[in-house]
Amino acid sequence: MTLLFFVIGFWTATIYKRFGTVVITIVITGLALLVIGLIALITWQKWWMNVGLWLDTITPLSTSLWVLLATVVLGVSSYFTLRRAVP
Repeated sequence: MTLLFFVIGFWTATIYKRFGTVVITIVITGLALLVIGLIALITWQKWWMNVGLWLDTITPLSTSLWVLLATVVLGVSSYFTLRRAVP
């Protein structure tokens, strides 16, 4: 989990270094709007019970695998973005 937070910070810094403050602001705002939209959809469809049941059934191993997948995806995208960054 600590590695995921490190890679999230590294990904954010990479986007900032490559594209600047305007793009990082747009990306963070877009991610926030995506999360708000997802919460609104879950509320509108009354899926909170299903979300709770899903959270109850996941195991520590499956959680670790999802975190590992997110870490790898962000790490690879950071690598390819940082390759093109100007010092």
